Amino acid sequence: MCISPSWLDGCPPTRRKGAGREKRVTRDPDRVMLDPDMAPLALLGASGRCGRHFDCPGDVAAGGGRADPERGRELGRVVHVGLWLLNNLNTPTLAILIVGGVVVLSLVACLVTRRLFPELINGVTNDVSRTVLELFGAIYGIVLAFVIVTLWTELEQVQAVVTSEATDLAVISRNAHSFPDDVQKKMDRAIGDYVHAVVEDAWPLMRDGKNSLSATSGKLEALYGVLQGFDPKSGSEQAFYSQSVERLNDVTAQRRTRILAATQQLPPLLQVLTYGGALVVMLMTLLYGVENLKVQLLFVGSIALLVGLSLTLVLVLEHPFAGEVSASPHPFKEGQLSKYWGG
Repeated sequence: MCISPSWLDGCPPTRRKGAGREKRVTRDPDRVMLDPDMAPLALLGASGRCGRHFDCPGDVAAGGGRADPERGRELGRVVHVGLWLLNNLNTPTLAILIVGGVVVLSLVACLVTRRLFPELINGVTNDVSRTVLELFGAIYGIVLAFVIVTLWTELEQVQAVVTSEATDLAVISRNAHSFPDDVQKKMDRAIGDYVHAVVEDAWPLMRDGKNSLSATSGKLEALYGVLQGFDPKSGSEQAFYSQSVERLNDVTAQRRTRILAATQQLPPLLQVLTYGGALVVMLMTLLYGVENLKVQLLFVGSIALLVGLSLTLVLVLEHPFAGEVSASPHPFKEGQLSKYWGG
């Protein structure tokens, strides 16, 4: 059986039994050809954040033009602040900071508005304010629900990709028991190096929203190298070898999807609708006059509380590898792979 070290040489494709679909094995860990069997494991790269609904840093925008460099730098600063908050504060503290800030600012704005525009206290604009608030509230609620559901779904998909990647490595590790002792030792060493590189080198980079391709490229090359250097003889060796090749291709696809998910972010339009919409809703509440000060403060504070919690949830879910609510590297330390951690 032949494993192609590049996209240009002439090794015949490896076929999955009974499937009739071709999957060429490539040694280049950063360029993988996805066939239909791999498509479910690449949801994020194919139809998730990247492309239609979400922007990929450096990619050509969906409309056909390249992203504005100035806009990219501004978004980068905002994302950096969000990542810093997620990585340095626990979720309760982050929620108190954001929700408390939104509520306090809203209450202060309410008091200032009453002092500057005392005529609003009599409710002279309440009819218009009520209509506009209902309209904006409905639109903002739909947008916010879409963003939160999408982010939560993609967080689950990212964790599924991580689990699948670790599972395929565990299968390769078990398959290596059917190989000669020297090949098995090489496979164990290569797999151990790879899982350590993922957890210890790549994961901190993904937690900061950075590209981690280089952190594991060499280790993945070593895995392909072990299989390239082995020529199976018996029928048993050939069977487990074929399955190992297929599983390693899947690892390559899942690795690329995982890395892509770590560098993605909400596109500018959804950021404006999410955070700008919250500002508009809060401004509309200030224009709704109530004669009793305590009642108005309770009204404004309640809406601010709900808006603050929603913004906290968006921030927590937006980065799938940062913060406490994030994808976990534990699958790379459990089960068959635990032996590479002294387990």
